Amino acid sequence: MSELPAAAAPFGKLERTLAWRYLRAKREHGGASLISVISFVGIFFAVAALIITMSIMSGFRATLLDALLGGQPHVYGVVASYTEEEAEQIAETISLIDGVSSVSPYIEEYVLVTANGRKTGAAVRAIRQEDLATMPFLKDGGEAAIAAAAGFSVPGMVMTISPPVSSSL
Repeated sequence: MSELPAAAAPFGKLERTLAWRYLRAKREHGGASLISVISFVGIFFAVAALIITMSIMSGFRATLLDALLGGQPHVYGVVASYTEEEAEQIAETISLIDGVSSVSPYIEEYVLVTANGRKTGAAVRAIRQEDLATMPFLKDGGEAAIAAAAGFSVPGMVMTISPPVSSSL
Protein backbone atom coordinates (compact mmCIF):
# COMPACT_ATOMS: atom_id res chain seq x y z
CA MET A 1 0.00 0.00 0.00
CA SER A 2 1.45 3.38 -0.96
CA GLU A 3 1.66 6.16 1.56
CA LEU A 4 -0.33 9.33 1.10
CA PRO A 5 1.70 12.43 0.19
CA ALA A 6 2.30 14.97 2.96
CA ALA A 7 -0.25 17.76 3.13
CA ALA A 8 0.81 21.01 1.51
CA ALA A 9 1.37 24.05 3.68
CA PRO A 10 -1.51 26.54 3.61
CA PHE A 11 0.75 29.24 2.15
CA GLY A 12 3.79 28.84 -0.08
CA LYS A 13 7.18 30.47 0.43
CA LEU A 14 6.33 33.36 -1.92
CA GLU A 15 3.13 34.23 -0.05
CA ARG A 16 4.88 34.14 3.33
CA THR A 17 7.77 36.27 2.03
CA LEU A 18 5.44 38.95 0.64
CA ALA A 19 3.32 38.97 3.82
CA TRP A 20 6.38 39.30 6.05
CA ARG A 21 7.83 42.07 3.87
CA TYR A 22 4.73 44.23 4.12
CA LEU A 23 3.97 43.44 7.77
CA ARG A 24 7.42 44.64 8.95
CA ALA A 25 7.38 48.08 7.29
CA LYS A 26 9.99 50.69 8.25
CA ARG A 27 9.25 53.43 10.76
CA GLU A 28 8.50 56.05 8.11
CA HIS A 29 5.87 53.72 6.65
CA GLY A 30 4.37 52.71 10.01
CA GLY A 31 0.86 53.70 8.86
CA ALA A 32 0.99 51.13 6.06
CA SER A 33 1.95 48.47 8.61
CA LEU A 34 -1.02 49.35 10.80
CA ILE A 35 -3.35 49.24 7.80
CA SER A 36 -1.90 45.87 6.80
CA VAL A 37 -2.48 44.43 10.26
CA ILE A 38 -6.05 45.75 10.40
CA SER A 39 -6.76 44.36 6.93
CA PHE A 40 -5.25 41.00 7.80
CA VAL A 41 -7.28 40.73 11.01
CA GLY A 42 -10.46 41.77 9.18
CA ILE A 43 -9.95 39.19 6.45
CA PHE A 44 -9.10 36.56 9.07
CA PHE A 45 -12.38 37.10 10.95
CA ALA A 46 -14.43 37.30 7.74
CA VAL A 47 -13.07 33.97 6.49
CA ALA A 48 -13.52 32.40 9.94
CA ALA A 49 -17.15 33.58 10.05
CA LEU A 50 -17.74 32.17 6.56
CA ILE A 51 -16.26 28.79 7.47
CA ILE A 52 -18.25 28.60 10.72
CA THR A 53 -21.48 29.58 8.95
CA MET A 54 -20.96 26.99 6.22
CA SER A 55 -20.27 24.30 8.84
CA ILE A 56 -23.43 25.14 10.77
CA MET A 57 -25.54 25.28 7.60
CA SER A 58 -24.13 21.94 6.46
CA GLY A 59 -25.32 20.34 9.69
CA PHE A 60 -28.65 22.14 9.39
CA ARG A 61 -28.98 20.90 5.80
CA ALA A 62 -28.52 17.29 6.91
CA THR A 63 -31.11 17.70 9.66
CA LEU A 64 -33.54 19.44 7.31
CA LEU A 65 -33.21 16.78 4.61
CA ASP A 66 -33.74 14.04 7.18
CA ALA A 67 -36.88 15.76 8.43
CA LEU A 68 -38.22 16.42 4.93
CA LEU A 69 -37.42 13.04 3.42
CA GLY A 70 -38.38 11.19 6.60
CA GLY A 71 -41.94 12.51 6.50
CA GLN A 72 -42.54 12.52 2.76
CA PRO A 73 -42.78 9.20 0.92
CA HIS A 74 -40.36 8.71 -1.94
CA VAL A 75 -43.15 7.08 -3.98
CA TYR A 76 -46.86 7.25 -3.35
CA GLY A 77 -49.99 6.07 -5.10
CA VAL A 78 -53.47 7.51 -4.86
CA VAL A 79 -56.12 4.89 -4.21
CA ALA A 80 -59.16 7.12 -3.71
CA SER A 81 -61.38 4.92 -5.90
CA TYR A 82 -60.51 1.70 -4.02
CA THR A 83 -62.02 0.28 -0.84
CA GLU A 84 -59.91 0.00 2.32
CA GLU A 85 -59.46 -3.76 1.77
CA GLU A 86 -58.30 -3.21 -1.83
CA ALA A 87 -55.85 -0.50 -0.69
CA GLU A 88 -54.46 -2.90 1.94
CA GLN A 89 -54.04 -5.58 -0.77
CA ILE A 90 -52.12 -3.11 -2.97
CA ALA A 91 -49.91 -2.14 -0.01
CA GLU A 92 -49.15 -5.80 0.69
CA THR A 93 -48.24 -6.39 -2.97
CA ILE A 94 -45.93 -3.36 -3.03
CA SER A 95 -44.21 -4.42 0.22
CA LEU A 96 -43.16 -7.70 -1.45
CA ILE A 97 -41.08 -5.87 -4.09
CA ASP A 98 -37.29 -6.09 -3.58
CA GLY A 99 -35.79 -2.83 -2.26
CA VAL A 100 -38.99 -1.53 -0.66
CA SER A 101 -38.20 -0.75 2.96
CA SER A 102 -41.70 0.12 4.16
CA VAL A 103 -45.25 0.65 2.95
CA SER A 104 -47.65 2.71 5.03
CA PRO A 105 -51.19 3.34 3.82
CA TYR A 106 -52.59 6.64 5.05
CA ILE A 107 -55.33 9.15 4.46
CA GLU A 108 -54.13 12.67 3.71
CA GLU A 109 -56.11 15.89 3.57
CA TYR A 110 -55.27 19.57 3.58
CA VAL A 111 -57.03 21.42 6.36
CA LEU A 112 -57.26 24.75 8.09
CA VAL A 113 -55.99 24.33 11.67
CA THR A 114 -57.10 26.69 14.45
CA ALA A 115 -55.68 26.66 17.98
CA ASN A 116 -54.73 29.28 20.56
CA GLY A 117 -56.12 32.03 18.33
CA ARG A 118 -53.80 31.09 15.44
CA LYS A 119 -54.86 29.76 12.05
CA THR A 120 -52.62 27.96 9.58
CA GLY A 121 -52.87 25.52 6.71
CA ALA A 122 -51.67 21.96 7.29
CA ALA A 123 -51.55 18.55 5.71
CA VAL A 124 -53.12 16.00 8.05
CA ARG A 125 -52.33 12.31 7.67
CA ALA A 126 -54.31 9.55 9.33
CA ILE A 127 -51.74 6.80 9.89
CA ARG A 128 -52.24 3.36 11.42
CA GLN A 129 -50.79 3.00 14.93
CA GLU A 130 -48.41 0.20 13.87
CA ASP A 131 -47.02 2.36 11.02
CA LEU A 132 -46.05 5.21 13.38
CA ALA A 133 -43.00 3.21 14.52
CA THR A 134 -41.62 3.31 10.95
CA MET A 135 -41.66 7.13 10.81
CA PRO A 136 -38.16 8.35 11.81
CA PHE A 137 -39.21 11.99 12.18
CA LEU A 138 -41.66 11.07 14.96
CA LYS A 139 -39.03 9.46 17.20
CA ASP A 140 -37.87 11.27 20.34
CA GLY A 141 -40.91 13.48 20.76
CA GLY A 142 -41.30 14.54 17.16
CA GLU A 143 -45.00 15.20 17.63
CA ALA A 144 -44.31 17.80 20.32
CA ALA A 145 -41.59 19.45 18.21
CA ILE A 146 -43.89 19.72 15.20
CA ALA A 147 -46.70 21.13 17.34
CA ALA A 148 -44.35 23.61 19.04
CA ALA A 149 -43.10 24.84 15.65
CA ALA A 150 -46.71 25.50 14.65
CA GLY A 151 -47.43 27.24 17.96
CA PHE A 152 -49.69 24.52 19.37
CA SER A 153 -49.39 22.61 22.62
CA VAL A 154 -49.50 18.83 23.10
CA PRO A 155 -51.93 17.78 24.45
CA GLY A 156 -54.25 20.57 23.49
CA MET A 157 -57.39 21.50 21.64
CA VAL A 158 -57.01 21.85 17.88
CA MET A 159 -59.89 22.47 15.50
CA THR A 160 -59.57 21.48 11.84
CA ILE A 161 -61.72 22.44 8.88
CA SER A 162 -61.38 20.06 5.96
CA PRO A 163 -62.95 19.17 2.60
CA PRO A 164 -64.19 15.61 1.86
CA VAL A 165 -61.59 12.86 2.56
CA SER A 166 -59.63 10.87 -0.05
CA SER A 167 -57.16 8.01 0.47
CA SER A 168 -53.51 7.66 -0.52
CA LEU A 169 -51.07 4.79 -0.40
